[in-house]
Amino acid sequence: MALLESSYKSIWKIAYPIIIGSFAQSIISVTDTAFMGRIGSVEQAAIGLVSVYYLILFMIGFSYTKGTQIFVARRLGERRYDEIGKITDNSLMVMFGFSLLLFIFLRFFAEDTLSLIIKDSAILNASVTFLEVRSYGIVFGFCGSLFLSFYMGIGNTNIILLSILTMSGLNVLLNYVLIFGKFGFPQLGIQGAAWASNIAEIVAAAIFVSHAIIAKYYEKFKLFKFKFSGAIIKDVTNLSFPIVMQTFIGLLAWMIFFIFVEKMGTQALAISSVVKSIYTIFGIPAWGFSSAANTIVSNLMGQKRPDEVSKAIKRIVVFSMGFTALLALPIIFFPEAFMRFYTVDETVIVGGRHVIYVCMGALLIYSSSTIMFNGIVSTGTSKVSLGIEVVAVLVYLGYIYSIFQIENISLPMVWTAELFYWFAIATISFVYLKTGRWKTKQI
Repeated sequence: MALLESSYKSIWKIAYPIIIGSFAQSIISVTDTAFMGRIGSVEQAAIGLVSVYYLILFMIGFSYTKGTQIFVARRLGERRYDEIGKITDNSLMVMFGFSLLLFIFLRFFAEDTLSLIIKDSAILNASVTFLEVRSYGIVFGFCGSLFLSFYMGIGNTNIILLSILTMSGLNVLLNYVLIFGKFGFPQLGIQGAAWASNIAEIVAAAIFVSHAIIAKYYEKFKLFKFKFSGAIIKDVTNLSFPIVMQTFIGLLAWMIFFIFVEKMGTQALAISSVVKSIYTIFGIPAWGFSSAANTIVSNLMGQKRPDEVSKAIKRIVVFSMGFTALLALPIIFFPEAFMRFYTVDETVIVGGRHVIYVCMGALLIYSSSTIMFNGIVSTGTSKVSLGIEVVAVLVYLGYIYSIFQIENISLPMVWTAELFYWFAIATISFVYLKTGRWKTKQI
């Protein structure tokens, strides 16, 4: 378990459960969007916009766990097993406190902040209704995310697959039951989608914790001792904070993008909500391979084998681009078929066709750029990765502002901003990796 290699076999062994599990997890977003499309265009537009809002808040915490994953993988490579439990326990305490703060924010301040960016009163009310319920699941979601990073850090991704498959299947079932009021349950509409996600996250977190006990990780890694260590929290936070900030900046830019799209009208927002969901699903392989890069690169650094890192990143890029290209072919040839899974509105289906073409082009760039970017993060040079993110977002926002000055700008042209963003990430990350300055980084 301790010594990982940069071979294609090792890469695939870590990546494939994450990819399959993430595909299953994405069903949560897919079913939310698809079922809301059967309820009404307002609910569908709301679920697309508010999911980005919720994602920004959730990803702040999840990004903190990325630092935990990198530390766990590094200590595993160094065979300092006792440190793994201390890192995980202290990270869990931080996540619990932070999730409580976010719960309070969502319960009492979400409407005030959403009203600043959503002008349509119907969409605003639907969004607030969703968040009022969804806030109850954030503690369990953060707990599950922490253990997700722990298991990725030690290279045990099979339990991730089991947990996420269970969560996704349960979520789909509960979505159907609670949104539409089946089997004697009340018809809850958009609230039903929120309750379904909450319950599914509770079950997923329970599976992660139970496996740690059954596999006796509490003995091998000294888990669940919960001895507070300010030094460990400081070290993890120093590594994680730039990751948190770059995630926040990136997702905030994504939120700003949707704010601009909302000004184009409800139909443009509905189209973008559907396309966003498809775009996210087809980006899953690259996300899975980038998670594998986090573990493998950090583990190799822990083994004092920095010269193997570049080879590992190159192989992961090849894997990621090839896998993504193969998955993208069906949607390039049959975009309407995929759109119809989400909505029965023909104007949305027809309007989304060319937007999907643009997104598939951006996806190919993303499949390589995210690997290089996460490779940099995993070496421990998170401040450098934050700088890369800032530059890329400035390019992104500058482009968005410029194209929205064009009168009657088309939605496909608006979505070309994704091309510029990921190209900027790829270019800067490639240049930095070639410098080799990251090879001596210690954490």
